[in-house]
Amino acid sequence: MDEIEYRGEWWIPDENTDEWVPEEDAKRTAGVLEFNSNDGGDLDLLGTLTDIGDPPREVDTIHGIASNGEFITLRNCFVGQSGLSIKGTTMRNQQVHVGQVFSNGLYKNGEPEFQQLRVTYPLLEMWSRLESVVAKIPPEYDTFAAELHEVDPITAQLNEAEIKVSVKNESKNHNWQGVELSQTAQITITPEAELPFSEYLNEYVRHIQHFLSLALGEPLNPDTVTGINPSDEEGKEKHKTDIAYQVSHLHDVPDRKHPSKVLFSLSDIDFEEAIRQWFDSARNAQSLHNLYFGTVYNEDMFEENRFLSLAIAIEGFQSYLFPDHRLMPKDPYDELHSNIMDTIPDDSSVRDRIDGLLNSIGHQPSLRDQITMVFDEYDDILPELIDEDDVISRTVKNRHRLAHALEGEFDTAALGRLARTLQVVIEAFLMHEIGLESEFIVEKLQNNRKHFLNG
Repeated sequence: MDEIEYRGEWWIPDENTDEWVPEEDAKRTAGVLEFNSNDGGDLDLLGTLTDIGDPPREVDTIHGIASNGEFITLRNCFVGQSGLSIKGTTMRNQQVHVGQVFSNGLYKNGEPEFQQLRVTYPLLEMWSRLESVVAKIPPEYDTFAAELHEVDPITAQLNEAEIKVSVKNESKNHNWQGVELSQTAQITITPEAELPFSEYLNEYVRHIQHFLSLALGEPLNPDTVTGINPSDEEGKEKHKTDIAYQVSHLHDVPDRKHPSKVLFSLSDIDFEEAIRQWFDSARNAQSLHNLYFGTVYNEDMFEENRFLSLAIAIEGFQSYLFPDHRLMPKDPYDELHSNIMDTIPDDSSVRDRIDGLLNSIGHQPSLRDQITMVFDEYDDILPELIDEDDVISRTVKNRHRLAHALEGEFDTAALGRLARTLQVVIEAFLMHEIGLESEFIVEKLQNNRKHFLNG
């Protein structure tokens, strides 16, 4: 998402009237908005949106009209306290921190809703390999030609939405300099009914973003986000709103990457089946997804935190794979629990703790057994990549030491290498989740993650 700067007039909309732009100049305040996805935005006002003396507060929505006539909606705003703009004068100013910018539209009475959302990502053209611009160079190299072709979109139908990968063509004639042909790959999300932007973000954009991040081996964020609704203008079918929002851990992604360096491309998968399974996994194995991608997007985290996140992710994945697994059937376990508690005096200081442990994890397998159960589910993949017994043993040992803050020498570098190995293990799980064959997974991880597999 590009940096944004708007100079214009701004106001807090009145939700109780039909007035979109205040007619009175006094209700509009001049100011400059500067926004980037890494830091969010700051709106510097030559005046105030709130009364003098009001404390800083959150404001859901601020409207604006830029100097070029474009309407803008700002969301997730924090209005600071007003102050004097120049010492010794009565001119007051105010600064507003902005979390989201919706360009080319005014929205009030709640969060903006859209019928569709269109998103572009870095490297999506390379990943999809949907070529609409075809160059034709004859053997003599005396002429050059290029053609634009229509490319059929690739779609996946979920229960409540359609996900579509398509290509948009563009051509520009630069007088006296040449002709430019380009294509942009994009993903369009079309739900059954209009959705608020936050629901698009949390239920669709984030999962697609993680799917592509796994495939490309890069912590991606969207390049552009566009909300689409029917247009009220005559002769115009769609109204498009450009959206920018603050993200955490924004990374620099390379402009290009060799296709052999990705874990999988669009041509390697059945897109509809892969997306369906990915969304199912992301929604039902949340701890695995959240903890894994939390490490991918936070490269600067301490190695201890990285290791713990990935170890806990695998531990939690056991509950997803074996939701009904218990060491004993419920009735015999409840009887055993009761018998144990009968042997502990009522006034014992450990009674409540033992009761809590027996209720929560007493009938669960040990950490070693949990990891072993998960690894055994991938016995046609993991033995080709790692020494399973060694990785399990070191994971259990280090997890125990860190979780209980045990004293002793600690090799942070070795722990970091082990964490990277667990990262590859989880990547194997996730690739298997979307239907990739075991041989393909092994080959890709051996070729692209060999520097992580020697931990």
